[in-house]
Amino acid sequence: DTTGNRIDNADGYAAMQKKMNRKRLIIREWYEHADGTPATGPAGWSRSEIERDANNDGRITKIEYFDEIDSTSLYLIRKIKSNDPVPDLVITQHQTNGQGRIGKRFFSPRSTGVYLTFCFAKKDIQCENITARIALAVSEAIFSVFGISCGLKWVNDIYISDRKISGVLCQSIGNYYLFGIGINVEKPDVIPEEIKDRFGFLCSKCEDYLYSELVISLYHSIIHVIDLEVNEVLRLYREKCIHINREVQILFNEETITGKCIGISDDFSLLLDLNGEIKSFTSGYMTQ
Repeated sequence: DTTGNRIDNADGYAAMQKKMNRKRLIIREWYEHADGTPATGPAGWSRSEIERDANNDGRITKIEYFDEIDSTSLYLIRKIKSNDPVPDLVITQHQTNGQGRIGKRFFSPRSTGVYLTFCFAKKDIQCENITARIALAVSEAIFSVFGISCGLKWVNDIYISDRKISGVLCQSIGNYYLFGIGINVEKPDVIPEEIKDRFGFLCSKCEDYLYSELVISLYHSIIHVIDLEVNEVLRLYREKCIHINREVQILFNEETITGKCIGISDDFSLLLDLNGEIKSFTSGYMTQ
């Protein structure tokens, strides 16, 4: 709830929550444009720097901020492919071509959301099931800052009351993993008709500093989740799935398949009951 009391039973995060509350990272100016000039972003970010202290293990040493960009993930991909120095985190307040799964676009209106991509060297990520882990981390970061408990739609979408408030796009590029994250923080003035019935947001209006708090919480949640044992990730992920025992549709190999979701398998596949036949899907896009 909004009083700060936990409203889920994700006990595995209690230690992380206590640590973050005990020693919250200090916010100072640290965001900059690619050319090194200071950025002028939302008020909550314009004087923001993540001070590296006991809570920051040094993995984030270079952040690039853009007022507007086509896509934070595409920007990093271009950097990697051209062998340019790669920042650890790219943040923007507006994407003109936000990336989603299977070629879909992520609606990224100006100054109403958090749009960013973390870049980690593969040698620093010793786990599998990365997309599920990052989606779980986003849901916990939102809870940490806003006190809102989120659900997960297989495999990478974060929902509140049947409305999508965040999406995750994880990519393997060269020697790096990219974790692209978009979160609808505030209600934009205009929402495209094609997503109006499922578009969600965290609040009608929030304090600017919460944007920086959310970025900090995302980082810590990601670091925590990628180090969790797979059994704990499975437990938490299954608890948060919103479609268990519901009829769903998935797009698989250009075919729409309808069935009852009966659970998530040990390898994070989607288990569907198709008229009495149980099938496992390791990939696909859930359309409803």
